[in-house]
Amino acid sequence: MIRKCGLLLKMQLYGLFGINKVMHTKNPKEKRKLMYWGAGAALIAVMMGFYSFGIGYGCVRMGMAKMLPSLLVLAAALITLVTTVLKSSAVLFGYRDYDMVMSLPVSSRTVVISRLLMMYGLNVLVTVIAAAPALIVFGVCRGVSAGIWVMLFISIFLMPLFPLILSVAVGALITYLSWHFKYRNLVVIVLSIGATIGIMALSMQLNEGSMDALASLGAKTADETARFYPLAGWFSNAVIKEDWLSFGLFAIVSVGAASAFVLLFSGVYTKMSTAFSAEHTKGDYRMGTLQAASPLFSLYKKELKRLFSCSIYMLNSTISAVLLLAASISVLFVDISKMEQMLGINGLSEWYGKIIPFGAALLVGMSSTTACSISLEGKNRWILLSAPVEAKMIFKAKIGVNLTILLPIVLVSSVLFTLGFKPGFTDMLFMFVIPAVYAFFISVLGLFVDLHHPKYDWETEYRVVKGSLSVLFVILAGMAASILPAGLMLVLNEYALVIRLGTAAAVLALTWILYSRLDGRKLYRE
Repeated sequence: MIRKCGLLLKMQLYGLFGINKVMHTKNPKEKRKLMYWGAGAALIAVMMGFYSFGIGYGCVRMGMAKMLPSLLVLAAALITLVTTVLKSSAVLFGYRDYDMVMSLPVSSRTVVISRLLMMYGLNVLVTVIAAAPALIVFGVCRGVSAGIWVMLFISIFLMPLFPLILSVAVGALITYLSWHFKYRNLVVIVLSIGATIGIMALSMQLNEGSMDALASLGAKTADETARFYPLAGWFSNAVIKEDWLSFGLFAIVSVGAASAFVLLFSGVYTKMSTAFSAEHTKGDYRMGTLQAASPLFSLYKKELKRLFSCSIYMLNSTISAVLLLAASISVLFVDISKMEQMLGINGLSEWYGKIIPFGAALLVGMSSTTACSISLEGKNRWILLSAPVEAKMIFKAKIGVNLTILLPIVLVSSVLFTLGFKPGFTDMLFMFVIPAVYAFFISVLGLFVDLHHPKYDWETEYRVVKGSLSVLFVILAGMAASILPAGLMLVLNEYALVIRLGTAAAVLALTWILYSRLDGRKLYRE
Protein backbone atom coordinates (compact mmCIF):
# COMPACT_ATOMS: atom_id res chain seq x y z
CA MET A 1 0.00 0.00 0.00
CA ILE A 2 2.88 2.38 0.78
CA ARG A 3 4.29 2.09 -2.74
CA LYS A 4 0.91 2.66 -4.40
CA CYS A 5 0.17 5.60 -2.11
CA GLY A 6 3.55 7.09 -3.01
CA LEU A 7 2.83 6.78 -6.73
CA LEU A 8 -0.56 8.47 -6.37
CA LEU A 9 0.99 11.27 -4.32
CA LYS A 10 3.75 11.72 -6.90
CA MET A 11 1.14 11.96 -9.66
CA GLN A 12 -0.75 14.66 -7.75
CA LEU A 13 2.35 16.73 -7.02
CA TYR A 14 3.49 16.58 -10.63
CA GLY A 15 0.12 17.84 -11.77
CA LEU A 16 -0.21 20.49 -9.05
CA PHE A 17 2.85 22.53 -9.98
CA GLY A 18 3.03 21.60 -13.67
CA ILE A 19 6.32 19.80 -13.08
CA ASN A 20 5.38 16.91 -15.36
CA LYS A 21 4.65 19.24 -18.27
CA VAL A 22 7.87 21.20 -17.75
CA MET A 23 9.93 17.98 -17.63
CA HIS A 24 8.66 16.82 -21.02
CA THR A 25 8.11 20.07 -22.91
CA LYS A 26 10.56 21.62 -25.33
CA ASN A 27 8.99 25.06 -24.96
CA PRO A 28 11.26 27.33 -22.86
CA LYS A 29 8.26 29.51 -21.94
CA GLU A 30 6.79 26.71 -19.85
CA LYS A 31 10.02 26.37 -17.90
CA ARG A 32 10.14 30.12 -17.33
CA LYS A 33 6.59 29.99 -15.97
CA LEU A 34 7.61 27.45 -13.35
CA MET A 35 10.64 29.59 -12.47
CA TYR A 36 8.44 32.66 -12.02
CA TRP A 37 6.03 30.68 -9.89
CA GLY A 38 8.90 29.41 -7.75
CA ALA A 39 10.35 32.93 -7.39
CA GLY A 40 6.99 34.29 -6.23
CA ALA A 41 6.52 31.44 -3.76
CA ALA A 42 10.05 31.94 -2.44
CA LEU A 43 9.39 35.66 -1.94
CA ILE A 44 6.26 34.91 0.09
CA ALA A 45 8.17 32.30 2.12
CA VAL A 46 10.95 34.75 2.96
CA MET A 47 8.44 37.40 4.04
CA MET A 48 6.61 34.92 6.27
CA GLY A 49 9.90 33.69 7.73
CA PHE A 50 11.03 37.20 8.66
CA TYR A 51 7.62 37.91 10.17
CA SER A 52 7.82 34.74 12.27
CA PHE A 53 11.34 35.61 13.41
CA GLY A 54 10.20 39.12 14.38
CA ILE A 55 7.30 37.81 16.44
CA GLY A 56 9.53 35.32 18.24
CA TYR A 57 12.25 37.88 18.95
CA GLY A 58 9.70 40.46 20.10
CA CYS A 59 8.04 38.05 22.53
CA VAL A 60 11.41 37.05 24.01
CA ARG A 61 12.54 40.67 24.40
CA MET A 62 9.27 41.62 26.13
CA GLY A 63 9.57 38.72 28.56
CA MET A 64 6.67 36.77 27.04
CA ALA A 65 8.65 33.78 25.80
CA LYS A 66 6.45 31.35 27.76
CA MET A 67 3.39 32.27 25.71
CA LEU A 68 5.22 31.74 22.39
CA PRO A 69 4.91 27.91 22.00
CA SER A 70 1.17 27.82 22.65
CA LEU A 71 0.46 30.78 20.37
CA LEU A 72 2.52 29.26 17.56
CA VAL A 73 0.59 25.98 17.77
CA LEU A 74 -2.68 27.92 17.75
CA ALA A 75 -1.57 30.09 14.82
CA ALA A 76 -0.54 27.02 12.80
CA ALA A 77 -3.91 25.42 13.58
CA LEU A 78 -5.87 28.48 12.47
CA ILE A 79 -3.89 28.81 9.24
CA THR A 80 -4.45 25.12 8.48
CA LEU A 81 -8.15 25.31 9.29
CA VAL A 82 -8.86 28.40 7.20
CA THR A 83 -6.88 27.28 4.15
CA THR A 84 -7.88 23.60 4.19
CA VAL A 85 -11.62 24.03 4.79
CA LEU A 86 -11.82 26.00 1.55
CA LYS A 87 -10.10 23.36 -0.57
CA SER A 88 -10.75 20.02 1.13
CA SER A 89 -13.92 19.29 -0.88
CA ALA A 90 -12.17 20.01 -4.17
CA VAL A 91 -9.14 17.88 -3.31
CA LEU A 92 -11.15 14.91 -2.04
CA PHE A 93 -14.13 14.93 -4.38
CA GLY A 94 -13.74 17.49 -7.16
CA TYR A 95 -11.27 15.89 -9.57
CA ARG A 96 -12.12 14.86 -13.12
CA ASP A 97 -10.00 11.71 -13.19
CA TYR A 98 -11.97 10.09 -10.34
CA ASP A 99 -13.16 7.21 -12.54
CA MET A 100 -9.63 6.57 -13.80
CA VAL A 101 -8.10 6.65 -10.31
CA MET A 102 -10.72 4.36 -8.80
CA SER A 103 -10.30 1.89 -11.68
CA LEU A 104 -6.67 1.38 -10.67
CA PRO A 105 -5.77 -1.63 -8.48
CA VAL A 106 -5.77 0.48 -5.32
CA SER A 107 -8.10 0.60 -2.35
CA SER A 108 -10.17 3.62 -1.39
CA ARG A 109 -8.06 3.90 1.77
CA THR A 110 -4.92 4.33 -0.37
CA VAL A 111 -6.60 7.08 -2.39
CA VAL A 112 -7.74 8.87 0.76
CA ILE A 113 -4.29 8.66 2.35
CA SER A 114 -2.57 9.95 -0.80
CA ARG A 115 -4.88 12.96 -1.01
CA LEU A 116 -4.54 13.70 2.68
CA LEU A 117 -0.76 13.44 2.38
CA MET A 118 -0.71 16.07 -0.34
CA MET A 119 -2.62 18.56 1.83
CA TYR A 120 -0.56 17.54 4.86
CA GLY A 121 2.73 18.13 3.02
CA LEU A 122 1.68 21.60 1.91
CA ASN A 123 0.57 22.49 5.43
CA VAL A 124 3.83 21.21 6.91
CA LEU A 125 5.69 23.43 4.46
CA VAL A 126 3.64 26.44 5.57
CA THR A 127 4.23 25.52 9.22
CA VAL A 128 7.99 25.32 8.65
CA ILE A 129 7.98 28.79 7.11
CA ALA A 130 5.57 30.42 9.57
CA ALA A 131 6.52 28.76 12.88
CA ALA A 132 10.03 27.32 12.65
CA PRO A 133 11.90 30.67 12.82
CA ALA A 134 10.03 31.67 15.98
CA LEU A 135 10.61 28.25 17.54
CA ILE A 136 14.33 28.52 16.81
CA VAL A 137 14.41 31.95 18.45
CA PHE A 138 12.61 30.47 21.46
CA GLY A 139 15.06 27.59 21.76
CA VAL A 140 18.21 29.68 21.31
CA CYS A 141 17.21 32.50 23.65
CA ARG A 142 16.08 30.16 26.42
CA GLY A 143 19.05 27.79 25.99
CA VAL A 144 16.87 24.69 25.97
CA SER A 145 18.18 21.13 26.33
CA ALA A 146 18.69 18.61 23.55
CA GLY A 147 15.45 16.88 24.50
CA ILE A 148 13.42 20.04 23.98
CA TRP A 149 15.13 20.60 20.61
CA VAL A 150 13.88 17.13 19.63
CA MET A 151 10.36 18.13 20.71
CA LEU A 152 10.54 21.36 18.70
CA PHE A 153 11.66 19.47 15.60
CA ILE A 154 8.97 16.79 15.82
CA SER A 155 6.29 19.40 16.59
CA ILE A 156 6.73 20.94 13.12
CA PHE A 157 5.26 17.74 11.67
CA LEU A 158 2.56 17.42 14.33
CA MET A 159 1.23 21.00 14.48
CA PRO A 160 -0.86 20.89 11.29
CA LEU A 161 -2.05 17.28 11.70
CA PHE A 162 -5.05 17.64 14.03
CA PRO A 163 -6.41 20.88 12.46
CA LEU A 164 -5.95 19.29 9.01
CA ILE A 165 -8.11 16.33 9.98
CA LEU A 166 -10.65 18.63 11.62
CA SER A 167 -10.91 20.85 8.54
CA VAL A 168 -11.14 17.86 6.17
CA ALA A 169 -13.88 16.39 8.36
CA VAL A 170 -15.74 19.71 8.20
CA GLY A 171 -15.29 19.76 4.41
CA ALA A 172 -16.60 16.20 4.12
CA LEU A 173 -19.56 17.08 6.33
CA ILE A 174 -20.33 20.13 4.17
CA THR A 175 -20.20 17.92 1.07
CA TYR A 176 -22.53 15.40 2.70
CA LEU A 177 -25.03 18.07 3.71
CA SER A 178 -25.13 19.42 0.16
CA TRP A 179 -26.04 16.06 -1.41
CA HIS A 180 -29.79 16.42 -1.54
CA PHE A 181 -29.92 20.07 -2.55
CA LYS A 182 -30.59 21.13 -6.11
CA TYR A 183 -27.90 23.81 -5.97
CA ARG A 184 -25.41 21.80 -3.97
CA ASN A 185 -22.37 23.82 -5.06
CA LEU A 186 -24.03 26.93 -3.69
CA VAL A 187 -24.66 25.09 -0.41
CA VAL A 188 -20.98 24.08 -0.26
CA ILE A 189 -19.95 27.70 -0.87
CA VAL A 190 -22.25 29.13 1.81
CA LEU A 191 -21.32 26.53 4.44
CA SER A 192 -17.58 26.81 3.70
CA ILE A 193 -17.64 30.59 3.99
CA GLY A 194 -19.65 30.29 7.19
CA ALA A 195 -17.13 27.83 8.63
CA THR A 196 -14.22 30.12 7.71
CA ILE A 197 -15.83 33.17 9.27
CA GLY A 198 -16.68 31.11 12.36
CA ILE A 199 -13.06 30.04 12.78
CA MET A 200 -11.84 33.61 12.46
CA ALA A 201 -14.52 34.84 14.88
CA LEU A 202 -13.35 32.33 17.48
CA SER A 203 -9.75 33.47 17.07
CA MET A 204 -10.82 37.11 17.43
CA GLN A 205 -12.73 36.20 20.58
CA LEU A 206 -9.57 34.60 21.96
CA ASN A 207 -7.53 37.70 21.15
CA GLU A 208 -10.12 39.95 22.76
CA GLY A 209 -10.14 37.87 25.89
CA SER A 210 -6.35 37.92 25.99
CA MET A 211 -5.73 41.67 25.67
CA ASP A 212 -5.71 42.22 29.41
CA ALA A 213 -3.55 39.13 29.84
CA LEU A 214 -0.76 40.61 27.73
CA ALA A 215 -0.07 43.05 30.55
CA SER A 216 1.01 40.11 32.74
CA LEU A 217 3.82 39.21 30.32
CA GLY A 218 2.05 36.29 28.72
CA ALA A 219 1.23 33.95 31.59
CA LYS A 220 -2.52 34.44 31.39
CA THR A 221 -2.37 34.51 27.60
CA ALA A 222 -0.84 31.04 27.54
CA ASP A 223 -3.56 29.77 29.90
CA GLU A 224 -6.27 31.33 27.72
CA THR A 225 -4.78 29.71 24.61
CA ALA A 226 -4.57 26.32 26.33
CA ARG A 227 -8.23 26.59 27.35
CA PHE A 228 -9.23 27.42 23.80
CA TYR A 229 -7.02 24.75 22.17
CA PRO A 230 -5.82 22.04 24.62
CA LEU A 231 -3.14 20.73 22.23
CA ALA A 232 -1.42 24.12 22.46
CA GLY A 233 -1.38 23.82 26.25
CA TRP A 234 0.14 20.33 26.14
CA PHE A 235 2.86 21.43 23.75
CA SER A 236 3.62 24.57 25.76
CA ASN A 237 3.89 22.57 28.97
CA ALA A 238 6.14 20.02 27.22
CA VAL A 239 8.75 22.46 25.87
CA ILE A 240 8.80 24.77 28.89
CA LYS A 241 9.01 22.08 31.57
CA GLU A 242 10.49 19.31 29.37
CA ASP A 243 7.44 17.21 30.18
CA TRP A 244 7.46 14.19 27.87
CA LEU A 245 4.04 13.06 29.13
CA SER A 246 2.44 16.28 27.85
CA PHE A 247 4.32 15.94 24.56
CA GLY A 248 3.12 12.35 24.31
CA LEU A 249 -0.48 13.51 24.69
CA PHE A 250 0.10 16.12 22.01
CA ALA A 251 1.53 13.50 19.63
CA ILE A 252 -0.98 10.73 20.40
CA VAL A 253 -4.03 12.94 19.90
CA SER A 254 -2.63 14.36 16.65
CA VAL A 255 -1.68 11.01 15.12
CA GLY A 256 -4.69 9.20 16.61
CA ALA A 257 -7.17 11.67 15.11
CA ALA A 258 -5.60 11.22 11.67
CA SER A 259 -5.63 7.42 11.91
CA ALA A 260 -9.22 7.29 13.12
CA PHE A 261 -10.38 9.60 10.34
CA VAL A 262 -8.68 7.51 7.63
CA LEU A 263 -10.26 4.31 8.95
CA LEU A 264 -13.76 5.78 9.18
CA PHE A 265 -13.71 7.91 6.07
CA SER A 266 -12.29 5.21 3.78
CA GLY A 267 -15.45 3.17 4.22
CA VAL A 268 -17.73 5.90 2.84
CA TYR A 269 -15.34 7.66 0.46
CA THR A 270 -16.37 5.79 -2.69
CA LYS A 271 -20.07 6.29 -1.99
CA MET A 272 -19.64 10.02 -1.28
CA SER A 273 -17.43 10.63 -4.33
CA THR A 274 -19.84 8.82 -6.65
CA ALA A 275 -22.85 10.69 -5.28
CA PHE A 276 -21.12 14.07 -5.40
CA SER A 277 -20.02 13.62 -9.02
CA ALA A 278 -23.40 12.35 -10.21
CA GLU A 279 -25.81 14.54 -12.13
CA HIS A 280 -29.45 14.53 -11.06
CA THR A 281 -32.20 15.44 -13.51
CA LYS A 282 -35.96 15.63 -13.13
CA GLY A 283 -38.20 13.28 -15.08
CA ASP A 284 -41.06 15.78 -15.50
CA TYR A 285 -39.27 18.17 -17.87
CA ARG A 286 -41.60 20.44 -19.81
CA MET A 287 -40.83 22.88 -22.57
CA GLY A 288 -41.31 26.44 -21.40
CA THR A 289 -41.07 29.87 -22.95
CA LEU A 290 -37.73 30.59 -24.53
CA GLN A 291 -36.16 33.89 -23.55
CA ALA A 292 -33.70 35.90 -25.61
CA ALA A 293 -31.04 38.26 -24.29
CA SER A 294 -28.24 40.39 -25.66
CA PRO A 295 -24.93 38.63 -26.40
CA LEU A 296 -23.18 40.51 -23.59
CA PHE A 297 -25.83 39.61 -21.01
CA SER A 298 -25.86 35.98 -22.16
CA LEU A 299 -22.08 35.76 -21.76
CA TYR A 300 -22.36 37.46 -18.38
CA LYS A 301 -24.91 34.89 -17.18
CA LYS A 302 -22.68 32.08 -18.44
CA GLU A 303 -19.70 33.43 -16.48
CA LEU A 304 -21.79 33.95 -13.36
CA LYS A 305 -23.14 30.42 -13.57
CA ARG A 306 -19.61 29.10 -14.01
CA LEU A 307 -18.52 30.92 -10.86
CA PHE A 308 -21.32 29.53 -8.70
CA SER A 309 -21.04 26.01 -10.16
CA CYS A 310 -17.48 25.53 -8.88
CA SER A 311 -17.10 25.86 -5.13
CA ILE A 312 -13.28 26.08 -5.06
CA TYR A 313 -13.35 28.80 -7.76
CA MET A 314 -15.95 30.82 -5.88
CA LEU A 315 -14.33 30.41 -2.47
CA ASN A 316 -10.77 31.14 -3.53
CA SER A 317 -11.77 34.16 -5.63
CA THR A 318 -14.15 35.83 -3.21
CA ILE A 319 -13.24 34.81 0.35
CA SER A 320 -11.12 37.96 0.85
CA ALA A 321 -14.06 40.13 -0.16
CA VAL A 322 -16.30 38.23 2.26
CA LEU A 323 -13.73 38.78 5.03
CA LEU A 324 -13.79 42.50 4.18
CA LEU A 325 -17.53 42.52 4.72
CA ALA A 326 -17.17 40.59 7.99
CA ALA A 327 -14.47 43.01 9.20
CA SER A 328 -16.65 46.03 8.42
CA ILE A 329 -19.55 44.50 10.35
CA SER A 330 -17.30 43.79 13.35
CA VAL A 331 -16.29 47.47 13.49
CA LEU A 332 -19.81 48.33 14.64
CA PHE A 333 -19.20 46.32 17.82
CA VAL A 334 -15.76 47.78 18.63
CA ASP A 335 -15.46 50.64 21.11
CA ILE A 336 -12.80 52.88 19.52
CA SER A 337 -12.49 55.12 22.58
CA LYS A 338 -11.85 52.09 24.80
CA MET A 339 -9.22 50.84 22.36
CA GLU A 340 -7.52 54.26 22.37
CA GLN A 341 -7.42 54.24 26.17
CA MET A 342 -6.10 50.67 26.35
CA LEU A 343 -3.34 51.26 23.78
CA GLY A 344 -2.58 54.77 24.96
CA ILE A 345 -2.96 56.22 21.44
CA ASN A 346 -5.00 59.38 21.02
CA GLY A 347 -6.70 60.06 17.69
CA LEU A 348 -6.75 56.37 16.77
CA SER A 349 -10.06 56.68 14.93
CA GLU A 350 -8.69 59.51 12.78
CA TRP A 351 -5.61 57.47 11.90
CA TYR A 352 -7.74 54.45 11.11
CA GLY A 353 -9.92 56.62 8.88
CA LYS A 354 -6.87 57.30 6.69
CA ILE A 355 -5.41 53.78 6.61
CA ILE A 356 -8.60 51.66 6.48
CA PRO A 357 -9.22 52.34 2.73
CA PHE A 358 -5.90 50.69 1.92
CA GLY A 359 -6.71 47.79 4.22
CA ALA A 360 -9.97 47.34 2.32
CA ALA A 361 -8.03 47.68 -0.95
CA LEU A 362 -5.70 44.89 0.22
CA LEU A 363 -8.60 42.46 0.59
CA VAL A 364 -10.18 43.66 -2.65
CA GLY A 365 -6.85 43.22 -4.43
CA MET A 366 -6.80 39.55 -3.41
CA SER A 367 -10.26 38.90 -4.90
CA SER A 368 -10.14 38.31 -8.63
CA THR A 369 -12.42 35.89 -10.43
CA THR A 370 -10.78 36.93 -13.70
CA ALA A 371 -7.29 35.71 -12.72
CA CYS A 372 -8.19 32.19 -13.84
CA SER A 373 -11.39 32.73 -15.85
CA ILE A 374 -9.65 32.16 -19.20
CA SER A 375 -7.82 29.06 -18.00
CA LEU A 376 -11.00 27.55 -16.58
CA GLU A 377 -12.45 27.30 -20.10
CA GLY A 378 -10.00 24.41 -20.50
CA LYS A 379 -10.91 21.87 -23.15
CA ASN A 380 -14.25 23.61 -23.74
CA ARG A 381 -12.69 26.85 -24.96
CA TRP A 382 -13.72 25.98 -28.51
CA ILE A 383 -17.27 26.98 -27.58
CA LEU A 384 -16.34 30.62 -27.07
CA LEU A 385 -13.93 30.49 -29.99
CA SER A 386 -16.80 29.54 -32.28
CA ALA A 387 -19.27 32.06 -30.79
CA PRO A 388 -20.22 34.91 -33.20
CA VAL A 389 -19.05 37.65 -30.82
CA GLU A 390 -15.95 39.78 -30.49
CA ALA A 391 -13.35 38.79 -27.93
CA LYS A 392 -13.72 42.16 -26.19
CA MET A 393 -17.35 41.32 -25.38
CA ILE A 394 -16.26 38.09 -23.68
CA PHE A 395 -13.67 40.06 -21.71
CA LYS A 396 -16.33 42.53 -20.58
CA ALA A 397 -18.54 39.70 -19.35
CA LYS A 398 -15.71 38.19 -17.29
CA ILE A 399 -14.79 41.58 -15.82
CA GLY A 400 -18.45 42.29 -15.09
CA VAL A 401 -18.77 39.16 -12.94
CA ASN A 402 -15.88 40.20 -10.72
CA LEU A 403 -17.31 43.70 -10.35
CA THR A 404 -20.71 42.22 -9.49
CA ILE A 405 -19.08 40.51 -6.51
CA LEU A 406 -16.77 43.31 -5.41
CA LEU A 407 -18.63 46.59 -5.88
CA PRO A 408 -21.65 45.80 -3.65
CA ILE A 409 -19.32 44.53 -0.91
CA VAL A 410 -17.14 47.65 -1.27
CA LEU A 411 -20.19 49.89 -0.99
CA VAL A 412 -21.64 48.15 2.08
CA SER A 413 -18.29 47.81 3.87
CA SER A 414 -17.43 51.47 3.20
CA VAL A 415 -20.75 52.56 4.70
CA LEU A 416 -20.13 50.39 7.77
CA PHE A 417 -16.55 51.65 8.18
CA THR A 418 -17.87 55.20 7.96
CA LEU A 419 -20.46 54.52 10.65
CA GLY A 420 -17.87 52.84 12.86
CA PHE A 421 -14.98 55.33 12.61
CA LYS A 422 -16.96 58.51 11.80
CA PRO A 423 -14.21 60.05 9.62
CA GLY A 424 -14.25 63.57 8.17
CA PHE A 425 -15.64 64.27 4.72
CA THR A 426 -12.31 63.80 2.88
CA ASP A 427 -11.49 60.57 4.68
CA MET A 428 -15.04 59.33 4.11
CA LEU A 429 -14.74 60.04 0.39
CA PHE A 430 -11.56 57.99 0.11
CA MET A 431 -13.22 55.24 2.15
CA PHE A 432 -15.45 54.67 -0.89
CA VAL A 433 -13.20 55.71 -3.78
CA ILE A 434 -9.98 53.78 -3.12
CA PRO A 435 -11.49 50.27 -2.67
CA ALA A 436 -13.74 50.85 -5.70
CA VAL A 437 -10.76 51.88 -7.84
CA TYR A 438 -8.91 48.74 -6.77
CA ALA A 439 -11.96 46.62 -7.65
CA PHE A 440 -11.76 47.80 -11.28
CA PHE A 441 -7.98 47.43 -11.27
CA ILE A 442 -7.87 43.86 -10.02
CA SER A 443 -10.68 42.79 -12.36
CA VAL A 444 -8.83 44.04 -15.44
CA LEU A 445 -5.39 42.94 -14.22
CA GLY A 446 -6.57 39.38 -13.55
CA LEU A 447 -7.95 39.01 -17.06
CA PHE A 448 -4.89 40.62 -18.66
CA VAL A 449 -2.48 38.29 -16.84
CA ASP A 450 -4.49 35.13 -17.47
CA LEU A 451 -4.64 35.95 -21.17
CA HIS A 452 -0.84 35.97 -21.24
CA HIS A 453 -0.39 32.83 -19.10
CA PRO A 454 -3.40 30.51 -19.59
CA LYS A 455 -3.37 26.99 -18.15
CA TYR A 456 -5.70 24.72 -20.09
CA ASP A 457 -4.41 21.20 -19.36
CA TRP A 458 -5.96 20.60 -15.96
CA GLU A 459 -7.83 17.62 -14.53
CA THR A 460 -9.52 19.53 -11.72
CA GLU A 461 -10.34 23.20 -11.19
CA TYR A 462 -8.19 23.09 -8.07
CA ARG A 463 -5.07 22.97 -10.27
CA VAL A 464 -6.01 26.25 -11.95
CA VAL A 465 -7.49 28.09 -8.99
CA LYS A 466 -4.71 27.22 -6.53
CA GLY A 467 -1.70 26.32 -8.63
CA SER A 468 -1.55 28.71 -11.60
CA LEU A 469 1.01 31.44 -12.11
CA SER A 470 -1.70 33.93 -13.05
CA VAL A 471 -3.51 33.68 -9.72
CA LEU A 472 -0.28 33.95 -7.73
CA PHE A 473 0.92 36.98 -9.69
CA VAL A 474 -2.41 38.81 -9.40
CA ILE A 475 -2.61 38.24 -5.64
CA LEU A 476 0.96 39.47 -5.14
CA ALA A 477 0.34 42.49 -7.39
CA GLY A 478 -2.88 43.36 -5.55
CA MET A 479 -1.14 43.11 -2.19
CA ALA A 480 1.84 45.21 -3.31
CA ALA A 481 -0.38 47.88 -4.88
CA SER A 482 -2.13 48.46 -1.54
CA ILE A 483 0.71 47.84 0.93
CA LEU A 484 3.16 50.28 -0.71
CA PRO A 485 0.93 53.39 -0.46
CA ALA A 486 -0.14 52.33 3.05
CA GLY A 487 3.54 52.21 4.03
CA LEU A 488 4.07 55.67 2.56
CA MET A 489 1.13 56.90 4.63
CA LEU A 490 2.78 55.66 7.81
CA VAL A 491 6.12 57.31 7.00
CA LEU A 492 4.80 60.54 5.41
CA ASN A 493 1.57 61.09 7.29
CA GLU A 494 1.62 64.84 6.60
CA TYR A 495 1.25 64.07 2.87
CA ALA A 496 -1.68 61.68 3.37
CA LEU A 497 -4.00 63.58 1.01
CA VAL A 498 -1.41 63.69 -1.78
CA ILE A 499 -0.60 59.99 -1.39
CA ARG A 500 -4.24 58.98 -1.56
CA LEU A 501 -5.00 61.19 -4.54
CA GLY A 502 -1.86 60.04 -6.34
CA THR A 503 -2.56 56.38 -5.64
CA ALA A 504 -6.15 56.58 -6.88
CA ALA A 505 -5.07 58.41 -10.04
CA ALA A 506 -2.16 56.03 -10.73
CA VAL A 507 -4.28 52.89 -10.24
CA LEU A 508 -7.03 54.29 -12.47
CA ALA A 509 -4.51 55.17 -15.17
CA LEU A 510 -2.94 51.71 -15.03
CA THR A 511 -6.39 50.11 -15.19
CA TRP A 512 -7.26 52.09 -18.31
CA ILE A 513 -3.94 51.20 -19.98
CA LEU A 514 -4.47 47.49 -19.31
CA TYR A 515 -8.07 47.64 -20.49
CA SER A 516 -7.13 49.46 -23.70
CA ARG A 517 -4.54 46.74 -24.41
CA LEU A 518 -7.42 44.24 -24.65
CA ASP A 519 -8.64 45.90 -27.88
CA GLY A 520 -8.02 43.70 -30.87
CA ARG A 521 -6.53 40.95 -28.72
CA LYS A 522 -7.20 37.34 -29.63
CA LEU A 523 -9.20 35.35 -27.18
CA TYR A 524 -6.63 32.66 -26.44
CA ARG A 525 -2.88 32.14 -26.73
CA GLU A 526 -1.77 28.57 -27.39
